[in-house]
Amino acid sequence: MAENITVNNLPVTIWETNQPILSVAISPQGHLIAGGGEQGRLFVWDIGTRELDPKFQTPAFEQDRSGHMINSVAFSPDGHTLASAGGVLDETGVLCFWDVETGKPVRSVSAHTDICRLAFEPDSRMVATGGGNGAVKLWDLETGALLRTMVHGARVNRVSFSSDGQVLASGGYELHGKKERGQVKLWDVKTGNLLSVLAGDNQGVYALAYSPDNRFLAAGVYTKKAQLVEVWDVQAGRMVHTLPPEPGTVFSISFSSDGRRFAYNSWDGVTCWNLVEARVEWKIKTPSRTGYSGAISVALSFDDRILASSFSDNTVRLWRMP
Repeated sequence: MAENITVNNLPVTIWETNQPILSVAISPQGHLIAGGGEQGRLFVWDIGTRELDPKFQTPAFEQDRSGHMINSVAFSPDGHTLASAGGVLDETGVLCFWDVETGKPVRSVSAHTDICRLAFEPDSRMVATGGGNGAVKLWDLETGALLRTMVHGARVNRVSFSSDGQVLASGGYELHGKKERGQVKLWDVKTGNLLSVLAGDNQGVYALAYSPDNRFLAAGVYTKKAQLVEVWDVQAGRMVHTLPPEPGTVFSISFSSDGRRFAYNSWDGVTCWNLVEARVEWKIKTPSRTGYSGAISVALSFDDRILASSFSDNTVRLWRMP
């Protein structure tokens, strides 16, 4: 059962779960929220009723077929398919597809080691995955067939398509001797060729998102001194903004539909950065019984009216934005 309260002068719905939710996604129609659990449970809530959607309450949906943590969930842009992906370190992860209308599983694919993130191509024909073996893979949504494999480096933590579907960005790190070096790589989706590399002074990229106009890439990075967000001008190949350091790793970034701002997680809540004015626009702090509850994943709805985020206190919270 959901709890409805007000936080930071905004109405918020809170769902409690029995495990940390590692990834959240909002359906394109704005009526469902999906969450992938650390213990392998896939949750789907109906925003209107504030309850778990009954059509998904089947044995197949109670436990993701990977049998392990679900690192990533995403709805296809056309709203017909929900995908989940996960696994554990050094084991083969599983990519699963679900029919949103019926709530029934469609297929599952043994993908590659420890899938960290998945992303849908804008026309909903392909899915990209990145994992612990350093590979980026493209899959045919209709058949589940593997279309292409690209090698990023030691590990891929995030993948993101450009809005025209022509370029796929992957973020993670490479090993130079015993040292980790974070990089963002841009791939030609049609050929699989490497187009360019965006390399900052960091040890790993843990969040990644294209702006809707494809001009910018926002990346959550880990450095020796801090965890923060870097913003890159993709065409120029240069970093244009370095945001203030955060107290925890930034794992998730979600752009507004107009590309003027993006939300990201932090240890004490959710922050919104105004890209045009280069400033923090707002910050939602989330008090819990033990202080502040760290945000893990964030998602903005397609119309920017809903913000969803999962937290370290095993809750998922939904804000209705002004």
